[in-house]
Amino acid sequence: MVGEELKTELDQLIEDLHNPLYYFDEKPGNLRIDFIETFCKHTKSPFNGQPFILELWE
Repeated sequence: MVGEELKTELDQLIEDLHNPLYYFDEKPGNLRIDFIETFCKHTKSPFNGQPFILELWE
């Protein structure tokens, strides 16, 4: 069972998917992800020098 606030928010998000005023473009996000995973490194042990590999939720 889902709370009423969450259901309302999800219903609004679904409506927005069909609204022509909004669009989804992966390219800007993927550019940032590629930069972080390529050029940013951990600075503390035990991961010192290893690249940041983002989790799906990040």
